[in-house]
Amino acid sequence: MRSLKIILLISIATVVAAVAAENQFHKVSATGFSARSGDTIMIVDTDQALQRGQEKFIPLMVWLGGKEHKTIYAGRDSFTLIGPDGISHAMPSFNELVKGYSSGLVHADYSRIKAERSYYEYARMYYLDCRPLWTVSFFPDPGSTRVLYDKVEVPSRTFFRALLYFPNPAPAKGGAYKLVYDDAKSGTQITVPFALNWAK
Repeated sequence: MRSLKIILLISIATVVAAVAAENQFHKVSATGFSARSGDTIMIVDTDQALQRGQEKFIPLMVWLGGKEHKTIYAGRDSFTLIGPDGISHAMPSFNELVKGYSSGLVHADYSRIKAERSYYEYARMYYLDCRPLWTVSFFPDPGSTRVLYDKVEVPSRTFFRALLYFPNPAPAKGGAYKLVYDDAKSGTQITVPFALNWAK
């Protein structure tokens, strides 16, 4: 029985290692993953998403910016989520999110982020000497006075952090995902591979 357990654990570890090698995950925290293009860095944190495996939409905390000597641009069509099945998903509108996810859940996500503020500080070290853009809000918290601000110019030595939502391509199933940022105006593209294993 014990040898069967050991074989099973080795098999699982081998599969996880193979998936990680294939997707080249670059972990920067327990739930954070990053990739870069030159001196522009994007970080994707899955902490919020892990709690929403059964929902129609999943939240991802995203940081974008850096020291590249050019301005980059971000809008709703700049980000695409690629699920484990290889299918691409665009962000919903704010109204679509509220209708399919509820304003209460959006507010709960923001409240959890606020309560765990110190956890997310790990990302700040990747943007040293960069100024934060605090007004960016693709999906404003319904329980706050924040307004929608989803057309962003990110000059050199600046960055923003925003909560992004995407359709959940694999409810109740984990797997390997990719978040793609593509800015044709500046010629910048970054793909962050990451893993999602839903909380039980």
